[in-house]
Amino acid sequence: MPRSFVVINPASGAGKTAKRWPSLLKSFEHATGRTFEHGLTSGPGDARRLVEKALTAGYDEILALGGDGTHHEAVSGFFDDDLRPLAPDATFVPLASGTGSDYVRTLRALGWYGDPLAVLTSPNRRSVSLGTYRCMAPEGEEVRGIFLNILDVGLGASVVKVVNASSKSSGGFLTFFLGCLRVLFGYRPATVQLTCDGEAHTLEQVRVVAVALGRYFGGGMHIAPSASPEGERFSTVILAGRNGWSLFNHAPDIYLGTHLRSKISRQLEGTRLLLTSAETVELEVDGEPVGRLPLEVELRPRALWLKTL
Repeated sequence: MPRSFVVINPASGAGKTAKRWPSLLKSFEHATGRTFEHGLTSGPGDARRLVEKALTAGYDEILALGGDGTHHEAVSGFFDDDLRPLAPDATFVPLASGTGSDYVRTLRALGWYGDPLAVLTSPNRRSVSLGTYRCMAPEGEEVRGIFLNILDVGLGASVVKVVNASSKSSGGFLTFFLGCLRVLFGYRPATVQLTCDGEAHTLEQVRVVAVALGRYFGGGMHIAPSASPEGERFSTVILAGRNGWSLFNHAPDIYLGTHLRSKISRQLEGTRLLLTSAETVELEVDGEPVGRLPLEVELRPRALWLKTL
């Protein structure tokens, strides 16, 4: 029987998680007959520290109740500062209670996820891939980390800053859509040099480079329809255009996942990417801004056990 620890972000979901987590925890204990120890986050970095402490104490099943940012931090806690696993056989259970919760959206689309109680009582788990990154922090020092869903270069970094500073009370779709509108028409595209598995590309008028293992970001945008959490390659989707209208006119396609047929899109697959630019181009990881180019990204295949139906 696993020893389970729950990381709870009470501020997630525009504060709704603070009201629902006590009853949710009781339902878990009633359904499984087990006791679930828990810890509450109060600021950035708390989820990672709670997971590190729990794994070190011998817990082997980590639940994270929150959105993509909480899930990202929790997964980071499975690894030390050198990105080595602390407990290679431990299992992660992401529970959607955030504004976007886009990684769980991918799991649901694949049929891996459903009702949280059904997932929790399932005997099944899958080994999923992760990405590691190395880039420059805003202050100029090097920063390293790991990601679960999507690393997004360009426009998205500005959008998540706007979204994270908002109340998020309008829900995932509207919050991110309005955030995009606030940024889209003032954003200046860049020229980016991208090398994918040794093959060099010069990308002009770049607005988005999404390095994906999950299929969704931005509160439901189906940015990478062919991506897979179990993938042995990243699905990297590039959106380019001279002005904001080039993306705005394709917004329905991006939400539906049909944009890859359009002229603004390009897709690459690979396990290692290098991105540089003479301009300042920022990036975000799983909904959190982390730094700017230059950037190095590598796939870490089958690096995390995930509870599934």
